[in-house]
Amino acid sequence: MTRVLIFGSCTGGFIVYYQTGFIQWPYSMAFGSIIGSQIGLFILPKVSMKIAKTLLITILCLLMGQMILKII
Repeated sequence: MTRVLIFGSCTGGFIVYYQTGFIQWPYSMAFGSIIGSQIGLFILPKVSMKIAKTLLITILCLLMGQMILKII
């Protein structure tokens, strides 16, 4: 059921952003997001909780660093 909800969320978000004109990039990026979320859901049960936490913290720190560099 989670896969259906995430797929619906990604698709619905794409439709809303497309209709309001916020999307300025090619469609391939939207489809990549949908496909990437499905791949993530497939791989997630096979990843240990320790590795998942480490990856999450690492990615969040990198994204925060990127935002700080853009502000400066």
